[in-house]
Amino acid sequence: MKRLTTLLMTLLLMSAALWADQTVTVSANSSDISEGLDLKVVAKLFAEAKNLEEFETMLNNPDSVFCNLDLNGDGQVDYLRVVETGEGNKRLIVLQAILAKDIYQDVASIYVERNEKDEVSVQVVGDEYVYGTNYIIEPVYVYRPVIYDWFWSDAWFAWHSPWYWGYYPGWWYVHSCWAHDRYWHHCYAWHHHHHYCSFRHGRTIREGYRELHSGVTRREYAVAHAERSFAQRNAGKTNARELRRESAVSSRAASRSAAAHSSATAARGTSTASRANSVSSRTYGSQNTVASRGTGSTTPARSASASRSASSTATSRSAATTRSSATVSRSAGVTRSSASAATRSSVSSTPARSNAYSGASRSSYSGSSYSGGSSYSGSRGASSYSGGGRSSGSYSGGGRSSGGSGSSRR
Repeated sequence: MKRLTTLLMTLLLMSAALWADQTVTVSANSSDISEGLDLKVVAKLFAEAKNLEEFETMLNNPDSVFCNLDLNGDGQVDYLRVVETGEGNKRLIVLQAILAKDIYQDVASIYVERNEKDEVSVQVVGDEYVYGTNYIIEPVYVYRPVIYDWFWSDAWFAWHSPWYWGYYPGWWYVHSCWAHDRYWHHCYAWHHHHHYCSFRHGRTIREGYRELHSGVTRREYAVAHAERSFAQRNAGKTNARELRRESAVSSRAASRSAAAHSSATAARGTSTASRANSVSSRTYGSQNTVASRGTGSTTPARSASASRSASSTATSRSAATTRSSATVSRSAGVTRSSASAATRSSVSSTPARSNAYSGASRSSYSGSSYSGGSSYSGSRGASSYSGGGRSSGSYSGGGRSSGGSGSSRR
């Protein structure tokens, strides 16, 4: 019985623990193609590079995983080449995915412009095919990026990546894509440690961007796969920002639901554990009671009752024994007192005082006699043949008598 109860309690506690450990996994972002490249990361890498060749290397480094873009859906990360053009105080840098032989696709562009006060403004624009319309990020750098000096130096020349399909730099290798939520958590952690830049969302693309873009754009893949454009993938959404905002709201709602579910599950687990402990306590209590009865033990109330009964019985027996002893003593005392009184009365006429064990007797041959005797218990009495407190006799007179030949007291 004890083993069965222990097994039942263990199963209940294990069930509660399993319920409490249940969690709901929520993906932080959607699986849209636009989630494969964080343009805020692009803007920060751009500010850290000394020139565009270094920028391209930082962007595609397989060990850093800043690019997780897979436009053609082959499960491998696409290599992004960097192409530049510019004139005067304007520079346009285009990131293009190499997807097949002579098949390229614009992913994003960085437009840089310097005004007469030597103030530089930057816009990072996502391509409409990948990010939707008017997806514009304007970074605000804490310090002046080094690459600005490259753009307006005497040594400047328009950079054009030498890499193409099947021909890549030696440090790059084909690698698989990460899950979207893993990639975005990785980017979030990197932003946390590189917070030298803030961002604002631009409303319109600069005019200089439109002037330079037509000379370097490549969109062969968009033409061949128009059904995979952002508008087709996300009907009713303007751009990736709106899509991400909606995804964030859904994620927060799912997180709150998961938290509520976890709290409720933990509460159920606690309640189950409490019930299991209660059942175990009652079961062990019942077992202890049965065991006590089986071994002849009694409850405290019954023990007290038995003790009082035994005490009462012992007291009664003691009292009875005492009374019996007293009766025997009195009988013995009266008999001996009477015998002594009779003997001494026949020999001497002088009043005598006799003690029989613990009693005393006064007797007179012809006069009044007042005899008292006591037993072990100290009772007072006068005795004749059968004894009695005060007795009357007919011999020649008694202590205080009636019915004799005379009455006198000497």
